[in-house]
Amino acid sequence: MRSKMSHLNSSSPAPKLLTVCMHLGMNIEQVGDEWHVKKNEQSVIGAALEALKLDEGIECVNIGCVGKQVPAGKQDTLTSELMLNHGCYPLFLTQEEAEDFYHRFCKGVLWPTMNYSLATSRRFHGIEELWVCHRKIMTYIADTVTTLYRPGDVIWIHDYHLLCLPAFIRRRCPEARVGFYLHCTFPASELFRQIPIRESILQGLCCADVIGFQTYNYCRYFLRSVSSLLGWETGPTSVTCPDGRVCRVHVDPTGLKVSLYESKLRATIPLAEKWRKGMYSNSKIIVGRCRRLDKYQGIVEKLLAFDHFLTKHPDYIEKVILVQSIIDNETVSREKEEISNAQLEAVYEERNALVERVEELVGRINGIHGTLAWQPVHIHIKPHDNIEMSMALDQLADVVMITPTRDGMNLIAHESILATQNSHAPLILSEFAGAASCLGGSILVNPYDKTAMANALVRALTMSPAEKKMNHSHNLLYVKQNCIGQWAKLCIETLISDEDEGSQHVKLMGNVLVDFMRAYKMAEKRLLLIDYEATAAMRGTDNKWTVPDDTKKYLHRLMEDENNYVFLMTGEPKQAFEDEESLRGIGVCAYYGLHTRYPKEDRWRGIEKSIDLAWKEPIRGLFNDFCDRIPGTTIDESNMIMTWLYDKADQDFATWLVQDLLLVLHQMADKCPIHISTTKSSIQVRPRALSPSAVYYRIMATLQGVDTVYRIGADDLPPVSDSSLASSANSNQSGGPVSPTSPKMQPACYTCTVGERPRSSTANGFYVTGQAGVVSLLKQMCQSSSLPALSSFS
Repeated sequence: MRSKMSHLNSSSPAPKLLTVCMHLGMNIEQVGDEWHVKKNEQSVIGAALEALKLDEGIECVNIGCVGKQVPAGKQDTLTSELMLNHGCYPLFLTQEEAEDFYHRFCKGVLWPTMNYSLATSRRFHGIEELWVCHRKIMTYIADTVTTLYRPGDVIWIHDYHLLCLPAFIRRRCPEARVGFYLHCTFPASELFRQIPIRESILQGLCCADVIGFQTYNYCRYFLRSVSSLLGWETGPTSVTCPDGRVCRVHVDPTGLKVSLYESKLRATIPLAEKWRKGMYSNSKIIVGRCRRLDKYQGIVEKLLAFDHFLTKHPDYIEKVILVQSIIDNETVSREKEEISNAQLEAVYEERNALVERVEELVGRINGIHGTLAWQPVHIHIKPHDNIEMSMALDQLADVVMITPTRDGMNLIAHESILATQNSHAPLILSEFAGAASCLGGSILVNPYDKTAMANALVRALTMSPAEKKMNHSHNLLYVKQNCIGQWAKLCIETLISDEDEGSQHVKLMGNVLVDFMRAYKMAEKRLLLIDYEATAAMRGTDNKWTVPDDTKKYLHRLMEDENNYVFLMTGEPKQAFEDEESLRGIGVCAYYGLHTRYPKEDRWRGIEKSIDLAWKEPIRGLFNDFCDRIPGTTIDESNMIMTWLYDKADQDFATWLVQDLLLVLHQMADKCPIHISTTKSSIQVRPRALSPSAVYYRIMATLQGVDTVYRIGADDLPPVSDSSLASSANSNQSGGPVSPTSPKMQPACYTCTVGERPRSSTANGFYVTGQAGVVSLLKQMCQSSSLPALSSFS
């Protein structure tokens, strides 16, 4: 990928990247009087900064809280060690600050709201006091960032704890380039508006230059919240603030440090085999993992679904085991009487109610479905995550089941895909996890629908090896191509770029059928250009196009009128028509006009020798860049055509960014001889000589006396002002230059599309609802021709 980060390169004298997080991403432990620091291998930010430093040569400083109560006398020593050896600058909060800011405000107020939990009065109790504490912490962090900031540095802030920090930094460093990335979900505006301080949060966040989200939906919800709560102008990719400054938004899902997990994969195989031969022998294993013990991880829903599965499918009893691993490292574990405020009391009660509910369900399932020698549910709760143990557990899996009721991305799904490269274990994934928009090879489920979850388990357990491999390969390709380093580079490139938002305008018009038929009767020489795929042909079960008998009859009947020239316009190659005797005598423009067979002729006229394909290399590079930006997109390339496909991508997200791609393509089309066409899920680029306008002018230069043109099935006739395109057709079938019809002799043009209204602002157009409408239109045209009656064709 072409780097856009040259001014952040270490060869520059000063500029650096300052990242700001709630958690520093280091494991800091006290041993006696000493404090020991160890890198946290699973830290997303740590891996991202490492990739930026190694791959891009960017100097990075990570700023965040240590998460420990470090004595004042030890703070300077710890700070020096972290800066010198790890490129980290620590923030130190008192016990009271950590409790009020992190546990009460972040976990007690923001976290439930961001995860779609309906508000309660207890949640917002004392919100004014918490807001004062929040502003105090933001001031402390912003002052720290300001002391490290130098002109030219880039500041990158992370996650929901620091939503308002961009405003505090903007006031201190008005010229700084500030980015923000939200790792968790952003709720629908109807839920976000529950927060009493909602306007202040949005205003603070919009002080960033660029805001990044995990999925298009989160981005869309944010824009709607800004529009409805603040009344500010929003576009598909931006917010315009009252002072005229533009805050851009983008979508880039996070990834993993793939090399780390693959390096540990081989070492964990013996442990997985040991477990398989021991306690988990003779059973299919369903593995579930989560890194937090909270209600949003869907543990209760998963247990209810597993109970339903065993009840409805008793033949799996003593054959299938659910192994659920839970990381519980929260510090809210003190006695209830020590808790003196509403937010911590709510967190305490919710956590303990969840633990009781899980224990109750596990006991019930094991009691009803288990035996003395076999238990269907195994729960493992650990205080800390361990990559080796987690990967060994995933390798043990016959099915991986990750079903949060709400989650920003859930990189555990990515980890499981890397760990199951040998077994190709199917992944059952909640449609409410951000990863659902990226991992198209997964079985998506609604975790609240226990019947659907049970059916998904049956499907996963009975899936054929070929389907397992195909689905897993699809997911694995995404995980490897969209690693943490790729994510970090895309985010920083977006942050430091100054691309302007483009727009596209579409004009619609329509006319009635009666005008169409009146013009047909009055015409002396007619040119009928009929789209083969959209109107004349149908795709059979063998994936081949065939023309219905009625359509063939009307096409030949129209050809019998000496005033008509009839062409089938198609993207199919000429070989598809060479042996089709039933279409003999009808004109064909094959492969978008690369080869043309004129009416009542047998020979094909080609223009392949005159086509320049030098445009393909820059288009390929552009398509590859957008494949990097949009998960699930691919490129299909043939000799003359390149197609960018987004049918397997998140449609909302892809459709959003398609406008950016089209804007660049149209700019390139001013310099390159290319034609751009679009469908609902693809963008196709081909030589301009194969554009509808070029084909039209070649036909018009060959035929004589045409005064009316009828385009059926597409809306691609060139407007009168496009007569200059005639010269861009490059050559006619004889190799010489093409001369268009004189502007004074321009024929009348009529358009009939199928299923949607014509978009052209120059053609007289209408539309029919389907292929039956096309057949009816052809029949009416036959009846209006100067031919004997149509009785034999009725």
